Amino acid sequence: MATYWEIAKEDWDDAVASMEINRYRPAVFYFQQFAEKGAKALLSRKDSYHNALKSHRIDTILAAYDRKHKCGDLEDKSVYLSNFYFDTRYPGDNYAEVIEAQVIKAHRYAQDLRKYYETELEKLDTQTSSEKLDVSSLPKLNG
Repeated sequence: MATYWEIAKEDWDDAVASMEINRYRPAVFYFQQFAEKGAKALLSRKDSYHNALKSHRIDTILAAYDRKHKCGDLEDKSVYLSNFYFDTRYPGDNYAEVIEAQVIKAHRYAQDLRKYYETELEKLDTQTSSEKLDVSSLPKLNG
């Protein structure tokens, strides 16, 4: 079964590939998807039943993961990327055409979020492995 992080990295590849052939609307959508699934990868490590896992708002998911994300640089970047979820996917009043400057900005923001996600996932992996019971010092039981 694929994990949020594995799917996020596939979305990253799709975003970069779309960007390289000047397909800006799918590129920003996939950067949004990467950022969303990356945030869900973090949150799911803490709480696999959290309601924010159902959200498409990256800022909401990050705030559920860690309250310090309610303000500051990562929140601004996650809000920017979150806005592409509906506006690039569905017709209607909110439909948005995407220009090159927007995809470049989305790419830069997604890169910053990727660095954060990778650092946090590494920390979570380290915490999980250090919490495992060390049985090497326990006396051997005769079977």
